Amino acid sequence: MPEAYWTRTRLQYRLICDLIEQVDGIVSGMIMLSFANNLFFVCIQLLKSINKMPSISHFVYFYASLSFLLGRTLAVSLYLSEVNDRSREPLLVIKHVPREGYCAEIERFGHEVAVDKVALTGMQFFNITRGLVLAVAGTIVTYELVLIQFHEEENLWACN
Repeated sequence: MPEAYWTRTRLQYRLICDLIEQVDGIVSGMIMLSFANNLFFVCIQLLKSINKMPSISHFVYFYASLSFLLGRTLAVSLYLSEVNDRSREPLLVIKHVPREGYCAEIERFGHEVAVDKVALTGMQFFNITRGLVLAVAGTIVTYELVLIQFHEEENLWACN
């Protein structure tokens, strides 16, 4: 493919990256709020899961609620991390360009894709990637282990 094709492709990629940056500037506060809300309620639910539940209806509701919360948190995180995953896909195409078709513009484009961190953020505190999803899951497991270690039976189900 001619060098002009790769120049146009690189410029289009840059425009998409700029658009993602603008969108992130608008939605990053909502993303931060969503992550904080989800993590807070996951931790609260896990705290309640340690104690005995007063009835089978509490048990069913609790685990249905926890499953929904974990599913929603995971889905939101994975959908947001797709932005980062998709931004890396041009590297797969660039790696398969034959030697005789390789030019300086392809090298520039490949370097730009490899170096740039294209992702939605939580108010610039963290980039949402699949690695972040795994790190958050590890943190939640650690939190649960600490709760189990220091567990004291409390009546968290009382409504009064």
